[in-house]
Amino acid sequence: AQALEQASKAVNDAKGLENLINKTYEEHQAQPENINHYRQLSELYHQAGDIENAIAWIQEVRKLEAGESDVSLEEKERELTLEYYDDSIDQWEATVATDPDNAENKSGLEQTIAARAEYHRTQIESLVERYPNDYGYRYELARILYDSADYDGAISNFQLSQRNANVRLDSILYLGRSYRHKNFNDMAIEQFNILKNDITVMDDRKKEAVYELGCCLETMGKPEEAIEEFKSVYSADTSFRDIADKINAFYASKEAS
Repeated sequence: AQALEQASKAVNDAKGLENLINKTYEEHQAQPENINHYRQLSELYHQAGDIENAIAWIQEVRKLEAGESDVSLEEKERELTLEYYDDSIDQWEATVATDPDNAENKSGLEQTIAARAEYHRTQIESLVERYPNDYGYRYELARILYDSADYDGAISNFQLSQRNANVRLDSILYLGRSYRHKNFNDMAIEQFNILKNDITVMDDRKKEAVYELGCCLETMGKPEEAIEEFKSVYSADTSFRDIADKINAFYASKEAS
C-alpha cells in the first residue's frame, strides 16, 4: 500500500510539473520579454530532470537585452552545464563498470572528463578576466590550476583569493600545498602555521594544515619537530590519513632503540 501511494505521488508530481511547465510557457508566449518566465521554465525543467531544456532556457534568456548583463544567469548556465557534464560522467562510469574491457566506453569517459575540465577552465578564466577583483573566481581558477599541476599560476591566484573572507582559509591551505609541491618548504610552513594559529578547533581544515606542516618538517630533516605536529593530529583523529602509521612507526623505532 505504501509503495502504491508513493508511486501515485510520483506520477502526480510529474503531472503537476508538466502542468506548471505548460502554464509558464503560455505566460512566456504572452510576455516574451519577461525574463522571469525563462528563469521559471529553466527551474521547472531542472526539477523534472530535463537538464538540457533547463540549460536551453537560460541560454535563450541570455540572448535578451535584459539577460545579457545578468551575471546570475551566467552563473546559472555554468552551474547547470557542469551538472550536465557530471551526470554524463556518472553514466559513462556506470557503463564502464558493466564492461571494464571496452576501450570505446573508457575513451568516452575520458573525453567527457576532459571536456568538463576544459569547459570549467575556460569559463573561470573568462570570469577572472572580466571581474579581476572578484576573488571568489580567483580561488576557483587557482584550484583548477593547482589540480593541473600549474603551481606557479595557482600560487599567484591563491595569494589574491585570500582577500575573499569566504575562501581565505582554503586559499592559505592550498597556497601552502602549492609551495610544498615546488619544494619551497620554508614558505609552505609559514602558510600552514597561519592556519594552525588562526583556527582554534581541530577541524578538518586544521588537521590538513598541521599534517602538511609535519610533512614539510619531515622533508627538511626535522623528524622530532614533525612528530610533534603529527601527535596533535593523532590526538584528535586516529583515522586521519596515515597518521596512525606515522605514530606507530615512531614509537616502534623508540622501543627498538
